[in-house]
Amino acid sequence: MPRKQTRPVVEDIRRKCNTCGSVKTVVVKKYNMPPAKFTPTMNNKPLRKDIPGVGIEYYCSYECSGQTDD
Repeated sequence: MPRKQTRPVVEDIRRKCNTCGSVKTVVVKKYNMPPAKFTPTMNNKPLRKDIPGVGIEYYCSYECSGQTDD
């Protein structure tokens, strides 16, 4: 039987919240993507942060991000 693979531990990201303005651990990230061309293959797909014109918003909680549990 193969051994269990253990994943590396990733540290929590701390950024300034877009709503309340306090520096806390990031719970929710929201990507505002510009319209882009369709990429049928996933091999040469760029990272989200490398696309020009993308906006990333960080939120400290679900309440700050405006998401609800409907």
